[in-house]
Amino acid sequence: MPNTSYGVQDGPTDWRQITENDQFFSDTASSDFNGDGINDILWRRLETSTSNAGQVAIWIFNGVNVVGGGFLPASPRGTDSPTAWDIEFSYGDWSSYTPFGDYGWLFTEGYPAPKLDFDGNGTSDIFWRREDGTEIAIWNMQGTSIINGAFLQGAPRTGVGQNPLEWDFSTGVDFNGDGRSDFLWRKSTTSITNAGEVAIWIMDGPNIVNGGFLQASPRPEQLAAQWSFDFADFNGDSKTDFFWQNNITGEKATWIMDGPNIVNGGFLQTSPRPEQLATQWSFDFADFNGDSKTDFFWQNNTTGEKATWIMDGPNIVNGGFLPSTPISGSNPNDWDTAFGDFNGDSKTDILWENSVNGTKAVWIMDGPAIVNGGFLPTSPKTGTSGEDWDSFFADFNGDGKTDILWNNTPDDQFAIWLMDGSTIIDGGFLPDAPIAGQNGWQFEFRELNGDSNTDIYWTSSTGTKAAWLMDGPDIIGGGFFAQPNPTGESIPV
Repeated sequence: MPNTSYGVQDGPTDWRQITENDQFFSDTASSDFNGDGINDILWRRLETSTSNAGQVAIWIFNGVNVVGGGFLPASPRGTDSPTAWDIEFSYGDWSSYTPFGDYGWLFTEGYPAPKLDFDGNGTSDIFWRREDGTEIAIWNMQGTSIINGAFLQGAPRTGVGQNPLEWDFSTGVDFNGDGRSDFLWRKSTTSITNAGEVAIWIMDGPNIVNGGFLQASPRPEQLAAQWSFDFADFNGDSKTDFFWQNNITGEKATWIMDGPNIVNGGFLQTSPRPEQLATQWSFDFADFNGDSKTDFFWQNNTTGEKATWIMDGPNIVNGGFLPSTPISGSNPNDWDTAFGDFNGDSKTDILWENSVNGTKAVWIMDGPAIVNGGFLPTSPKTGTSGEDWDSFFADFNGDGKTDILWNNTPDDQFAIWLMDGSTIIDGGFLPDAPIAGQNGWQFEFRELNGDSNTDIYWTSSTGTKAAWLMDGPDIIGGGFFAQPNPTGESIPV
């Protein structure tokens, strides 16, 4: 694999990538700052660095080449110490690849979160929050240029006695369906005043154009701390809705949103069998009939019983119970479930894995019905234990069907299966790491060259970065990268 761009750099680095979290798995978000559909990278130098602490940099990618980039200020206010400001959220474009992480992690948020794009121009933007919570700032980006921006108050309620750090927020929401990121705020449920209160800001660029306060839960007569929420889209209008759950009683409710307004909603039964304890049942979000409306997959954690609810707004319009396992008579508690779209029909399918013997199976779903399915080999490599292989989902050949990347955790071997329904149509083994014999590499899935095939981006324990451009199970290109300025304060433009 040739060295490209900056060449290989080993040893510690004082830069970190800005993502939603510091893990490097298939669900780690990335950025697209110039709107070309290719993932870019936002960097920030550690705030404790002795040189240019907190400085921000952007890499613009095309394949394995950094084709542009630039440095940005260390904070929104140049007179402030960079330690006073945090870049608070990932600048993610989760829709740029198949939105299914390992074991359906992304579905826990209800639907793929939109790119952090406050002005709707298709490019990732940057969001800052002062560490004391008193102020936030938005930078609307075009490539490496800040084209617009503004300072905003640090919380929905300000004034004497108000602590802005009592307000938690999310920007991965779009309540009016205009393709622009909005803000969702919730006050701490332990606050003395207005505990759990919810507020929405509708954004247009760096400006708040609408908004309002909501009650703290579907039952305001109860303690707000009893209720938690997730985001979904239950009516398929591309507007973020709420799903509420009472953590004590198990009661559930939906709010259908239009901007800052609750236009519909209702209470749901606590589980597919309301005569049972609600705590017996856990759920995942999915879309089993392909109508872009969030559905439910239920599992009884005691008996292993499975069920689906097909949703239309706040209403359960279809559903049913499923077999508890792919093999009749086997122990349901031995089986784990993951979610993908293995036949490319935009309907969520189910991957099964037996944690004891590694047996694997796929169910192809159409609403609450299993229309096809089959068993898979227990592992990509004959003679290895199936339970030693972890699965990660992506689309490596760009056909809209979920494929599987396998990682053998004891020896870090990698393999790819290209899927068509429950059939493996192609596959192969990959090198163990970008540098042969070197351990400690972690990976992300990215789109690096705009061909709709998921690529693999690597980070070593010493900070070295590498990329593999994929075409199915084949590595068709690759290269190594260093930190933003290994040889002086410059980035190619």
